[in-house]
Amino acid sequence: MKKIIFLLIFIMIIASSLHATYFGKNKTNLPDMQWSVMKTTHFDIYYQTGLDIVGQITTVIVENAYYRFQELFEQSLPQKIPVLIYNSHNEFEETNILFQIIEEGVGGFTEFIKNRVVVPFDGDYKLFETTVVHELCHVFMYYTMQGGSFSNFASGLFYSLPFWFSEGLPEWSSEHGSVSNEMYLRDLIVNDKLIPLEYVGGYFAYREGESFLLFLEEMFGSNSIIELLYNFRIYKSVDEAAKRTFGFSMKSLEDQWSYYLYKKYSSIIDENVLPHSKYQQVTKHNPKESNANWDPVFSPDGTQILYYSNKNYTLGIYKRSTLGLYKPKKIITSGYTDKYEGFHFLKTSLSYFPDGERFAFVAKTSKGDDIVIAKVNDGKELERITLDFNSIFEIDVSHDGGKIILVGLKDAQSDLYIYDLKTKTVSRLTDDCFDDRYPRWSSDGKRIVFSSQRFIKEPFKQEDEHLIFSNLYYNIFTYDLLTDTIVAITDAPYDHQYPTWTKDQQNIVYSAYRDSVSNIFVYDFQEKAIAQLTNIFSGTFSPCVSEDNTEMVFSSFYKMGWDLYLYSNPFDSLNYIAYQEPQTVEDNPFDEVFHLKEFKRFYRPREKLITKKSRFDSDYFFMKDTLETKPDYREDKEPEVEDYKLTFTPDFLFGGLAYSTGYGVSAQIYVALSDILGNHHIDIIADANKSLSESDIILNYYYIKKRIDYGAGIFNLVDDYFYFNYWIDEHGFIYDGMKKDRNTGVNALISYPVDKFNRFDLYNSLFYNKIEWYSWYNNEWHIEDKYTRDAWIYAPSLFYTHDTALWGITGPIKGSRLQAGVQKSFGSNNDYLNIYGDFRKYIAFSRDYQLAGMLNMGFSTGLDKQEFIMGGYYNLRGYLDKEYLGNNIAIGSVEFRYPFIEELKIGFPLPIWVRSIRGAIFADIGKVWDDFDEFKNTHDNPIKIGYGIGTRMNLGYFILKFDWAWKSTEGFESEPSFYFSLNAEF
Repeated sequence: MKKIIFLLIFIMIIASSLHATYFGKNKTNLPDMQWSVMKTTHFDIYYQTGLDIVGQITTVIVENAYYRFQELFEQSLPQKIPVLIYNSHNEFEETNILFQIIEEGVGGFTEFIKNRVVVPFDGDYKLFETTVVHELCHVFMYYTMQGGSFSNFASGLFYSLPFWFSEGLPEWSSEHGSVSNEMYLRDLIVNDKLIPLEYVGGYFAYREGESFLLFLEEMFGSNSIIELLYNFRIYKSVDEAAKRTFGFSMKSLEDQWSYYLYKKYSSIIDENVLPHSKYQQVTKHNPKESNANWDPVFSPDGTQILYYSNKNYTLGIYKRSTLGLYKPKKIITSGYTDKYEGFHFLKTSLSYFPDGERFAFVAKTSKGDDIVIAKVNDGKELERITLDFNSIFEIDVSHDGGKIILVGLKDAQSDLYIYDLKTKTVSRLTDDCFDDRYPRWSSDGKRIVFSSQRFIKEPFKQEDEHLIFSNLYYNIFTYDLLTDTIVAITDAPYDHQYPTWTKDQQNIVYSAYRDSVSNIFVYDFQEKAIAQLTNIFSGTFSPCVSEDNTEMVFSSFYKMGWDLYLYSNPFDSLNYIAYQEPQTVEDNPFDEVFHLKEFKRFYRPREKLITKKSRFDSDYFFMKDTLETKPDYREDKEPEVEDYKLTFTPDFLFGGLAYSTGYGVSAQIYVALSDILGNHHIDIIADANKSLSESDIILNYYYIKKRIDYGAGIFNLVDDYFYFNYWIDEHGFIYDGMKKDRNTGVNALISYPVDKFNRFDLYNSLFYNKIEWYSWYNNEWHIEDKYTRDAWIYAPSLFYTHDTALWGITGPIKGSRLQAGVQKSFGSNNDYLNIYGDFRKYIAFSRDYQLAGMLNMGFSTGLDKQEFIMGGYYNLRGYLDKEYLGNNIAIGSVEFRYPFIEELKIGFPLPIWVRSIRGAIFADIGKVWDDFDEFKNTHDNPIKIGYGIGTRMNLGYFILKFDWAWKSTEGFESEPSFYFSLNAEF
């Protein structure tokens, strides 16, 4: 990744091995965000300067959660926890706190070196609160598992927690069984795909872990969940912890849980149908290749459907004929270029223009979100609209084609805006803290239907007494553009989403979680009644009705993925039920409704806390003192808000001592420092010996806040090489020898990411190189002055890197990588020019089967040519490490990658269940040479070929690889070379 410690760049450039290069996608860093810090009793909350409302709301959320977890875990945290809030997911993806690329599906993370909680805000306070509480639970879990300490980072007990438990417990404490999460459990039960907890991973570990803990809570009480955690800390075995806590083994508990789920969902399954049993299935996902066909929209004439799909591994826009006139065609691809880095999956939409030849959508770029207008036929871009928002979500084109309604996230508010395509102006419709989603135009252009978390008069009853915003639900509203009034169509304590009009404006079709299952409903304005259109057990979303009302297309979840279905004549023979009259919505100030002024009560220094009994006279749970140490309510206490100040704190601190008779005592130390935002880094690496000049010292500083990254450092590196019986003087005496190679200088790096997939790196190094030779006699070293050489060397390098690789479980599976570079040295005794090239291509026949190819080349010229190494694991398997040297090199590799063992169960003598072991068949070919004549001489310097087989297995933190390779000249009869590694496939 672009933000990896830049010492790797130094290694890449000075090493002669072509495999010292590195790839990775880039973070381009959106425009500067100025930070403020709001200091509460237990937290330091970082947010964008000027948006104090974000800090205040976060204060109420985290402090409320703190006292809940303090009681639940029966302990307090010994220090303040930093909480960092980004204004959108786009900005969150660019954070420098993690070097890794953050994808759209990551909702937040907790970093345990500095115990930072990092989350984005996208306008949905309910989602924001559950995410923050989830991450804060991780902090309490980590502190608990480390034995009441944040300093015991290396103990590893926290990381030995089963994944279903380490993620299930935070989900249990935050989501606590949301209806959207239960959709996945119902699907697993119906299809008999419930994965044993010991082996569940990925997203389903969250879902199954939470469900299992909900079952334990219902059976044994909520305190038993934390008791299980404490017993795991003691016995270091989840099975033993379960026996101590519940009196049952994990196997027994899982059997009871499975039966519990069958009983729980039996009535829902009995009363509803499988999606394909009643409705015409349009798409059919393959779980190994794709799992999402989403957000369909009819063309104006009803003959085409546009939709999103992640078929072929990346999210794209597809079109297909409703009449079956042609095969589905991808017209927009994301994930390979700056203009289409991706889409906001589940928070985006497609919209036709009335001519049926153009459509509009939102695309993510390195600079933010753009509205794109393209041709339906081939996806050719016609117009790109860039607006001043942190994010843009759903959009819809008016029926006259002149305006676009959109959801824009700006300044911590998600509101409705209209963009006029003729005047190029933006007008705002809503301006409040309630989240607005899914806007759609009426056919006459006078009204907008949308989904929102606003309410008519007051919030619904608290669903979860532990969460402040659990009573926020999406309902259906209309906005009258003539009167600027908002009217509530639905008013119920469950989510209503994806509203759309029928052409005659007499009906609104939407999906809703009535009875805990998302199905599609219709509201009839004339009858003031609603009717249910679908009855699918798993979940039904994003309906779209054809203009003649004869067809409805929608997306439904089944067998671990979403597919599209058609419903003919959906409005025939409906059973309408009378519903309430639409009601005009009055202004409900968000801060007053949720009593956000109470955030002031949490600004009390920790050292002033006293133990006393007190209760606050309030009907709201977050005004009540559930622990004796909660601070008194002080309305006059203003929060401490400060501008962000640069302060370095340690990330790593390792050290050690060594002793040898030749060098005496030496000390080794590695110190990594950074600021809380991760924008500034200092690395100190030292191997100190008896004098400063004889010590290895590296000091680097990196500034990675802006789009261009900068690095600078100083170094002193001393290497000693010993040779026995090396010197022979004029009298024939033989002495041992030593070569001392000293390099002292400065370096600088400039890294410019063109976009997420392309980058230029300019590295400069100016250093003094001195080589001294010594001989050993009379029990001490004596310098041989006549062999001393020294020179000042300046060696700049320029590299270009391209990376669009998509990853599987053991390595890249699709896309390409390219790195090309040049290095030139300038020095009195050191003159060379190196040219490097590394190209890699990945062809995916499916998610299981791929063909990978790699071509490495390197050329060195000048008076002091560099040597490249060939042979061994990294470039020519089957041959000895460093078996061949030359000033020029060319190496090619090809691998066929396939599933070797899908699943292997062994019952005796040890119960073992092994899954997803990958295999590879490979061939490497290469040659090194010094000049063109040697290159042409295939007799004395033939092309070397090696081939072999290998296995790969993802163990979570690393890839376990075994390779067996043979030389082509010796065949399979010879003893193969064996290679073991813990890194990913090339």
